[in-house]
Amino acid sequence: MSAKSITITPVLNGFKVQVGCQEVVFNNVKQLTGEIFAYYKDPEKIEALYLKNAVNKLMNLPTFFTQVELSSNKVETGAARGGTGVQAR
Repeated sequence: MSAKSITITPVLNGFKVQVGCQEVVFNNVKQLTGEIFAYYKDPEKIEALYLKNAVNKLMNLPTFFTQVELSSNKVETGAARGGTGVQAR
């Protein structure tokens, strides 16, 4: 498996990083760069870790979000060890 494209967007308190269709957030550059190096070294392993340790997995969202927000594609989700969130568009 090859690494997916990465987009980094600075935000008020850190960085939002999109890897393929997933989004994660980091609070500092040191953590961000460390994770990017690890990802390029072994993309499959790092993706599996992030998905396994996701804070906001789709199956854990309240029923309201699952039925209303997700069905209209208004919610973005991400998975990260260091922190992540669900953001309404």
